[in-house]
Amino acid sequence: MKYDKVKPSKSNRSKFDLDLSIGNDGERMFLEIITAGTVEVKSEQGRWAVSGNICIERSSYGNPSGLQKTEADYWVQNLMVDGEHYATIVFPTEVLRKIVEVEKPKEISGGDHNASSLWLLRLSKVFSKNTVEKVIQLCKSTSQKN
Repeated sequence: MKYDKVKPSKSNRSKFDLDLSIGNDGERMFLEIITAGTVEVKSEQGRWAVSGNICIERSSYGNPSGLQKTEADYWVQNLMVDGEHYATIVFPTEVLRKIVEVEKPKEISGGDHNASSLWLLRLSKVFSKNTVEKVIQLCKSTSQKN
C-alpha cells in the first residue's frame, strides 16, 4: 500500500492536527510498520490490566525464543480484556530489547507445561521518563558503533 493512496485530500484535512507535516510523518511511519516491516504479534490476556505487567517470552524448553529469537522488525503486544481488544503497543524490536536490558525485568516460568521463561515488564516503568532516556541513549550509542 502506498502512502499517497491513503493520504487525506484537501477537503477532509480538517479532521487532522494543525501540524499536518508531523501528522503525515506519523502516518508514514505506521504504514511502514504494517506494510513493509516484519512483525511479531503477541496477545496479552486480561492479567496485564490487574498486574500492570506485560509478558515477553525469552525462551522455551531451554532454547531461545520470543524476543531472544525473533528476527521481526517490530514487536506488537495486543492488550486484551475479556477477549476484547483494548489496545496495541508497537515496539521496534531493538528498542524492546534495550528496554529489557535497562529494566532487567523479573523472570517467571509460564506457557504450556511452564516450559517457557518469560520477562515481566511493568508498563509504568517501560514508559517512565527514566527508562525512556536510558533506552534512547543506548540506542544512540549502538547506532553510532554500527
